[in-house]
Order: sequence, then structure tokens, then C-alpha cells
Amino acid sequence: MMNLGIFGKSAQSIQKPSVAGMSEVQAPYRRRRARPVEIDPKAAHRPDLTEPDWHLDCIKATRFRRTPLLDDERRELFDLIEDIVAWQGYPFRVMSQVALSKLVSPLAAGFEAPFRAADARHAISRHRVDFAILDLDANVQLVIEYQEPLSYVGTAQIMNAVTRETLAKADIPAIAVRPDFTLESLRKQIQDVLGPPS
Repeated sequence: MMNLGIFGKSAQSIQKPSVAGMSEVQAPYRRRRARPVEIDPKAAHRPDLTEPDWHLDCIKATRFRRTPLLDDERRELFDLIEDIVAWQGYPFRVMSQVALSKLVSPLAAGFEAPFRAADARHAISRHRVDFAILDLDANVQLVIEYQEPLSYVGTAQIMNAVTRETLAKADIPAIAVRPDFTLESLRKQIQDVLGPPS
């Protein structure tokens, strides 16, 4: 018996549209088998970098190059801060790109619900200050931040606000230096906080 399709016609009788005056019998419809998806074995086993065990493997598989700690503007400012500290006779040191978490720590009972001290540590863990002036016991006396135009845009504005609030709560004085500063204006900003050298 002839096998009829769902429309009552033989599958062999269904014609394809003619092409260049020719026609051919359409073969019965067959579902194409899906091509197997090739999975990169390396991508299938991507490391979970929240696990410390993967850190060394990641570093071994990565190439690095040395980069300057400071850009041109901050390097110039760093030199001037060091000169002012020396000229004024302050018994202090100047450090750059200091982790905020190395300058402050949350008090065990110094937070309000729903936050915890661990939340505060996490909130400042990725923050840096441009420059810190330290006394001979490595206690911070002044933080200096270089305020370029992008410091007031988007995420950078929020991060700067976090840094300022953290320093204020720890009673650490901080000043912001604008790109149009002069040597005299910088000297005055520093001296207004540190006072005359003892």
C-alpha cells in the first residue's frame, strides 16, 4: 500500500518549485540531527578564583609586565610633597598608593545593624589613598588625595565618598589637591593641617 502523508498525498508526489525550468521530486522530510556542541575542556573547568588554591595556578598561567606605580601627575605631586616635608623640617615620611585597610580598622562594637564589622572591612578592602604622610612610628598624620576631573564621575565619586567618610570616622585628616594647584597652595594645605614643625 502506498504510504500517504498527512495531507493524503504520497510523499514521493510532492514537487519542489521548479528551478530554471526544471523540477525534482522532494524527498520525504527528515529532521536534521543536531550537531554536537563542542565544549572546550579548559572552559568547562574554569577555576573558581574565590578559592585560594587556584590563585597560584592562575599566576603561573599568566604573563606580567612591570608598570609604574604612579602616573605622571601623581609622580610630580609625590615629589613636591616629599620636598615640602623636607623643607618644613617635618620628621615624617611620605608613602603612595596605601591600602585604606592598612590605615584604619573597624571597631568591634562600632557598627550598627544590619551591618557587621566584616562588612565594613569588605567595603574598604579595594580602596587606596594616593598619599599618606606618616610619623616615625608609622602612624598616619595626613592623607592627600589628587582630585582629577574623573574623581567626580560615576563609581569614582562613590568610591571617593567612601574613602572620605572612612578617614573622617577614624579622625584622620585629609586634603584634596586639584589639578591646578601650585607649590605655594600645596605647602599651605599641608601646613594648615600639620602645623609648624616641632
